[in-house]
Parts: sequence; C-alpha cells; structure tokens
Amino acid sequence: MKQKYLLLVLWILTGCVGQKQNSEDEVSNLDIPLRKTNYEVMMSTFVDSISYIPLETKDECLIGSIDKIIVTDNFYYIVDKTISYSVFCFDKSGKFIHKLSNRGVGSGGIYEDKRC
Repeated sequence: MKQKYLLLVLWILTGCVGQKQNSEDEVSNLDIPLRKTNYEVMMSTFVDSISYIPLETKDECLIGSIDKIIVTDNFYYIVDKTISYSVFCFDKSGKFIHKLSNRGVGSGGIYEDKRC
C-alpha cells in the first residue's frame, strides 16, 4: 500500500514539472565565474546606470531588514519580513507613502490603498 502512495506521489510530482520556454529577447544569461581567484566583474557588463534615491526616514517607516525590493512604475515597495514584518511603500522620489504591517484574520479580504 505504501508503494502505491509513493508511486502516486512521484507520478504527480513529475507531472507538474514542465519545460519553461523563454524567448532569447526576454532572458539574458550572465556568466560570472566567481570561483576563480582575482577575477574582477565590471558592473558595466550588466548594468547601464545606477541611481541613488534616499528614502524618507521617520519613526513609522524605519526598515529593519530588506528582504525584497519591488519596483513599479510609480512606487518602490520594500519588504521586511524578518524584523518589522512589514511592506513599506515609497514614491519614486523616496517619500514615504504607507506601511502595511497588520496580518488579517478574515478569509480572502484584500487591503486596498489607493495611494499605492
């Protein structure tokens, strides 16, 4: 009986694996041989510009740890899931807009903030 369940689980797992096809226009591979000693990686090989945007600093928008940065057309979202358990929203100039930090207890409810 255990063998049937094991075979069923293996069959389901292998059935869920599919080939992901990307066109060459969407994906570019960057080979960085990090295991070689004294190898310099020039940032200009994979970055064309760098921008520094100072984020507004207030008591309500202090970030403990940056786990992820999400960039949209109008906003930056900074995810801190290890210290403050929050998502911070900043506009493109770095001004603090809103902080999402409360966990809901309802089923399927979505918090919607018109500013972000």
